[in-house]
Amino acid sequence: MGGVRMALFAAALLLGGAGQVCAQPDPVEQADALFAQTDFSGGLRVLNRALRDRSLPVEQRARLLDAKAAFYLRTVGDHDRAQRITRQILRSGLAADHPLGVQARTRMAELDATADRYRTQRALLRRMMFGAKDDAERRDRLARLQALVREDPDCPYLAEAYYHIGSTHLELGELKAAFRALDAARAIRPAIGFFLPVPYRRQLAYDRWVRRVAILAARTVLGLLLLGIAVSFYASRPWQWLGARHGLVLAAVLLVWCVAFPLGVRWAAPSAEMRPESVEPTFVASTPGSPMSEILGVLFRYGLAGLLGGFAGAVSIARVPLRWTRRLLGATLSLVLFAGLTVLFVGLHCNVTFVKANDARFARLRGTFLYEMNEDLDPFVLSDPRAFPGLSVEELDEVAARRFIERHYAAMGRVE
Repeated sequence: MGGVRMALFAAALLLGGAGQVCAQPDPVEQADALFAQTDFSGGLRVLNRALRDRSLPVEQRARLLDAKAAFYLRTVGDHDRAQRITRQILRSGLAADHPLGVQARTRMAELDATADRYRTQRALLRRMMFGAKDDAERRDRLARLQALVREDPDCPYLAEAYYHIGSTHLELGELKAAFRALDAARAIRPAIGFFLPVPYRRQLAYDRWVRRVAILAARTVLGLLLLGIAVSFYASRPWQWLGARHGLVLAAVLLVWCVAFPLGVRWAAPSAEMRPESVEPTFVASTPGSPMSEILGVLFRYGLAGLLGGFAGAVSIARVPLRWTRRLLGATLSLVLFAGLTVLFVGLHCNVTFVKANDARFARLRGTFLYEMNEDLDPFVLSDPRAFPGLSVEELDEVAARRFIERHYAAMGRVE
């Protein structure tokens, strides 16, 4: 009796283990779930990781390739890549009448028919990959692309056309139109970033557009404010009542700024260093001639302009009768003056990025100081990938590039 119980217990363990093995997640279902959540990198990583298993059955490999080809065709819009992946299915050794093989041949026929039908549009889009000589050529390209979008709204290469429209607008400095065209490309093919640099250029157009509007608004406000200060300054006739003590107060304020600013910079940024975990140097030195000194000089001059403008504003409202009115006007003037100068400084001299969530009403500002470096910025990923610790290559779809990086990383054991 005890032997029977032991046998039943062993059978239960084996069945449980088999159930656990059978319950392993399906890579295609995992990838589809991630694609549905717009985690395109994650879904593609799942498919690529599964395809690296050389022990996969032919049918399972074909199924993974079919999911990958469908992703590149429908969500990315890269017809050439989808065609190359579909050819891999046909060369995988599937039976001629297998459903995946039949589907692959059908897809190839549809892709060939689409390429033949839209041969003229494809040729136009291929020419757009080369740079234009001047603005006249850019305008001509823009007219051709807009005609394509207008005359054939069902064209399967519409997202690619919108990308080139947005890129051309960006080159022409038409930032609002560039952002809208690139946004339209992403709306048609949400993962087009795996084919064309739509996300980067869309963000670039948005940043430049918002920065331009902010700079224009700041300059308008500051111009109107300075005009008002100038009129009020003249109306108060300061030459009749200003004395030496007012000059001493101005000199003292300027002296405090000239002394306090360098001391504050040295206290907050004591040295220049290069962090070992990063390939980007972090400059925090204020020594004249250092990469940080120029932007600090600009910031110092903006503060100086704010102090002088505040003094002129205080003089212009000094003859206002009521004390509480003078205080309110002085506080408002100072707030508007320094806010305008801050916006102008950030817009003109800072490398800012405007990040906006999907459900947010306003964009959030994020950025760093912008300064020019004349030195070579090497290493790059392809020239020395070992300079980038923690680099992940699993989502890299180009086999040659992945092997190149893996070969460089093999000795260091850093391939993830």
